[in-house]
Amino acid sequence: MVLRVSDLRSALADIDAMTEEYVRFDYHHIIETMIEGSSKVLNRHCSKLERGRRPGSLRAFTANIKPRATKVDGKITQFRRHTTFRITEENKATADHNTPPTCSILYTDVLDLSDEDAQTFCINLRCDSKGQAMRRLVYKYAFLTCREVLKGVQLYAGQRDVERFQWCREHHASYPAGSLFLAVCEELKKILPTAFTFENKIQVFSTELRESIFKWAGWDIEIKNDFFAWRDSYGKTSPSMLRVSANSKVSQEFKEVLCVDSCYVSQWALQQQLDFIFSVRPAQNVRRFVNSEIALQVRHRVGSRILRLNAPTSSNSTQRDVPCCDARPPIVAMCMQSKGPSEVS
Repeated sequence: MVLRVSDLRSALADIDAMTEEYVRFDYHHIIETMIEGSSKVLNRHCSKLERGRRPGSLRAFTANIKPRATKVDGKITQFRRHTTFRITEENKATADHNTPPTCSILYTDVLDLSDEDAQTFCINLRCDSKGQAMRRLVYKYAFLTCREVLKGVQLYAGQRDVERFQWCREHHASYPAGSLFLAVCEELKKILPTAFTFENKIQVFSTELRESIFKWAGWDIEIKNDFFAWRDSYGKTSPSMLRVSANSKVSQEFKEVLCVDSCYVSQWALQQQLDFIFSVRPAQNVRRFVNSEIALQVRHRVGSRILRLNAPTSSNSTQRDVPCCDARPPIVAMCMQSKGPSEVS
């Protein structure tokens, strides 16, 4: 018997139909689990935040889910929920009674939408059915929760960005987010073995990689140049108001693509990324840094890294001979060792 592509597509369609009919994903629990895992990983890595505090004081606390309706593109109203969490110190008695920073992660459950809104939502996700969109959202929310936690830690650290759209802070939150996600998956294996296995982790990352490649292919040359200018300046150069900053869809794509573009499967690389973004002292402008503070092995490279991540070659051959974007004269990256920064192929 010959297995044809059409047979696989038919089987996937049946799986999606059964998912839509019989499965209800608890996105709140998925997000909450990723927040808990992110907190544990950051406790070990964010030494820059522990000045004057006892080690391990950083905690992310989750609060109850609260539904709310929001306008999407000003045309349709989609029912969304948001998970709130606090970035604070464990068992801290706030003498000044200041409320710790609270962050919200918006998410949509497709089954809560009307048929018309669900159809529009699936089109935006490039999904053929509700069941396919439900599975895609599991990956999306798990991956992007780490970025939102980092934005909360920025508030905890008192970091600020004087630019209107805060593109430097957005860069700094996206830069280590992919690496943090992979580290969180490893952490969850210890406390919740069924949360994300190694295969799940690779599947989530592969899905986000394909999404990033699709978004990258859809940008024209001017938008790509805006992305490189923003990324290669580590957020100091804000993208064009005409093409990006005023376009919420494209600006969100910038951040999501950067999460993948700067992702490493290495605790060492994650430490270097976190040390850089939190090297700014509290209450200082996040734009006050020099590129020499960034470890050579985790600096942005010339060109888009997502295309090399998708190539069926080893990390050494895809990364070894690619110069840093800010190298003058060109500096060739060190060969990545197994205990140093490495990549997902």
